[in-house]
Amino acid sequence: MVEFTQPGIGAEMAHAVALRHRLEPACGVRASWVAERRRGEVVGVLTAAPPLGWIGSIEMLSPEHRSYVAHHIVEVEALSIAPQVRGRRLGHRLIETAAAHYAGLGCRLMLGTTTVLSLAPYYRQAGFTVLEPGEVISVADPLGMVLHRPADRRVVQMWKALHAEVTVVGSQSRTARRCSC
Repeated sequence: MVEFTQPGIGAEMAHAVALRHRLEPACGVRASWVAERRRGEVVGVLTAAPPLGWIGSIEMLSPEHRSYVAHHIVEVEALSIAPQVRGRRLGHRLIETAAAHYAGLGCRLMLGTTTVLSLAPYYRQAGFTVLEPGEVISVADPLGMVLHRPADRRVVQMWKALHAEVTVVGSQSRTARRCSC
């Protein structure tokens, strides 16, 4: 998490973005964007990468299938905007930039999570389908598998289509939503 209340955190985050966010090519692409206001004053950051923890927890996937999923699904890992620039759609612009970048790489779906329930309207405005706390996302991938991403009852999951063919194909129950990518 990026806390803008600590002096110097912006410069530290920009340095981390420039040097540390790398994945092996088989694991997909991790990327970060930093928004600067004036001469290096960082006022926003977004980091995204394939959801490797979730992908790795699905035991039935072969290494090739894991790589395929890692190259088609991306997750917003962190989004933080400095308090002094909130309300100017900077976070939305960072999300749009990341979504366009990943769509250009062939990704089909962007995921995200939050434990801050009051942020649900914000993410809806940014184009995400926001689920109820604890609601499961089930992704029907083009290889014919349905991949379930469970959530704790305190976690709100969300998804955003990066390709026109990604749609909700139905709800399995009140606590599960399925999308096809």
